[in-house]
Amino acid sequence: MVFLVRVCFVFLLSILLSVITVFHDRINHVYAETKGIAPYYDDMNDVKILDYNIWAAGSYGTILYSGDRGEKWVIQDSNTRRSLFGISGVDSQRLWVVGAYGTILCTEDGGEIWKRLESTTDNHLFAVQFIDSKEGWAVGNYSTILHTNDGGINWEDQSLGKDLQLYSVYFVDCNNGWVAGEFGVIYYTKDGGKIWKKQQSGIEVDITSESVQCLFKVYFNDLNKGWACGLDGIILKTLDGGTTWEIVRRSGKNHLLDIIFKDGRIFGVGMRGTIISRKVKESKWEDYECQIKRHLNAIDFWGELGIIVGCGGTIFRTEAGNYIWKLLKPVERVKR
Repeated sequence: MVFLVRVCFVFLLSILLSVITVFHDRINHVYAETKGIAPYYDDMNDVKILDYNIWAAGSYGTILYSGDRGEKWVIQDSNTRRSLFGISGVDSQRLWVVGAYGTILCTEDGGEIWKRLESTTDNHLFAVQFIDSKEGWAVGNYSTILHTNDGGINWEDQSLGKDLQLYSVYFVDCNNGWVAGEFGVIYYTKDGGKIWKKQQSGIEVDITSESVQCLFKVYFNDLNKGWACGLDGIILKTLDGGTTWEIVRRSGKNHLLDIIFKDGRIFGVGMRGTIISRKVKESKWEDYECQIKRHLNAIDFWGELGIIVGCGGTIFRTEAGNYIWKLLKPVERVKR
């Protein structure tokens, strides 16, 4: 019975999110037309900046690229129509992207050519992280965890064997890493993923209960200081590598989908145009006003350049370290 309740809830939640997204897209379509802008509507799920080069990955196999800080964008040929959810890279030439049905792509030339890698799974992969050109991890549904030590040519299964979705992975070195996801779970490894141990997040709910919780992102500054965000705008903080987690924000309104640390500040983005930040040593959160209330899925920085991507092709940029977010012109659908 509890299982059926969970299935029904997830189904209804997915319908609700779809309706909300479509509703906002229709409103913003009118906005774009009245401003004389040619809209580009594929949802962008993740973004990566490397040496001021920007890549964004999203629905229908879309990979966008900008080599001039976001002034102009082109569509790179991903050779897939499957949705792409996560992107990682070690320099401006070598990047990896993961997505639906076990999709893993890589490039060694900045995206001129994207190659399909064998992942050994058909499960959706929601996040990926490489710490160098060889060592990387990808996570997804059914507690899937994949590990490679040869740049993605071969993948080792490190899955937890549990019925839960993992939405985020973060390693600070080749040994110490965390994954987070459904029910508010956080797992930690100190041996590169051979053994994963559950940490007490303080918000985890039991699979058999009717309560709902989820963490969409886990992020660490170093081996000790880390952050996580998720449903109801919740933000968790740890100062001891996750031995203890503290709730530092729970808004009860918009879900937070990504979080990142930059120059003594923590930034979060999420549903309905949510952009928040806070100085680490302070307790007050600042909310930024967005021109468009679409869901914002990811944020990344390189130096003073910051990029946020979201649904309906939404892209925001900040420069010069002023944290003023400017909505960029939607991308025209023209392949490079």
